[in-house]
Amino acid sequence: MIVTTPNHKPQTINPKPLSLGFSPCPNDTFAYPALAQGDPPPNREEIAKRIDASRLRRVLRRAARRLRASGGVSVVLAGDGLVRRLNRDYRGRDCTTDVLSFPGPGGEEGIGDVVISVPAAARNAHRQGHSVPRELDILALHGFLHALGYD
Repeated sequence: MIVTTPNHKPQTINPKPLSLGFSPCPNDTFAYPALAQGDPPPNREEIAKRIDASRLRRVLRRAARRLRASGGVSVVLAGDGLVRRLNRDYRGRDCTTDVLSFPGPGGEEGIGDVVISVPAAARNAHRQGHSVPRELDILALHGFLHALGYD
């Protein structure tokens, strides 16, 4: 499976039964700490260093098992600019959003693609008073369900 990294360089990963492609960060095992109410959202570099891709894989694999879904899904962690362009080009809405889903053909050919705006996830987490990793879990699951056809 080919996935896009944050600087848009393709990278190959080994698929698993539910294969999840991520744009990993150099240190993808350090979970981002919860923000205290009133703290400013962290900057992009700080978030990127602390994204735990294995956590997102676990969340989506658990959901796939419960829903009896199989196939691959790519999760792209992106900036607001890319998400805004995709939203404009595919949905006709010229604004950023937190998550976009692009359903695939299903099964062996893939469930689809989920694109998450990491800055939007950080803003959401700050507003809701929980951690960025928790918000990324929520957005990944939300996008995954849409890719499966759930409204």
